[in-house]
Amino acid sequence: MLIASGLTAAFVVAGLSAWRLLKAPADAMAATHAARGRARGRRCSRRCRPVVGDFHGLNTLEHQPAKIAAMEAIWHTEKGVPLVLFAIPNEKTRTNDYAIEIPYGASLILKHDAKRGAEGPGRLRRRHPPVAPVFFAFRIMVGIGVLMIAVSWFTRG
Repeated sequence: MLIASGLTAAFVVAGLSAWRLLKAPADAMAATHAARGRARGRRCSRRCRPVVGDFHGLNTLEHQPAKIAAMEAIWHTEKGVPLVLFAIPNEKTRTNDYAIEIPYGASLILKHDAKRGAEGPGRLRRRHPPVAPVFFAFRIMVGIGVLMIAVSWFTRG
């Protein structure tokens, strides 16, 4: 939470400063704050996010396996689980329609071993969350995070 709030604050400062620079391009203080906000966001996103994200994912896998199964659209317990980049989760058939996958990717991310298995929500039929909203919300969250990292890396300052 602390890293997320610090990163958000850095981007708010950078964004407000950039807005101020649009109104007053000669404002040296706004330019300084924009550069500092981007630099802080760049440092935090490069160093902290991947490590903290991995620890958080491993913790969620241990304590909330049904949530991970929904986030990754894993329907059945199996070994060498692919990472689903995009799909339309189908609750009725318990499959992913129009899936674009990376073979062994989910096992590698979740277990740090491509040959290890991942648990599907099969034994948790009544308690698992609806897959589609969790699946898409997770991808939106990751997309916003990647966008924030790209902005911090590819802007001047």
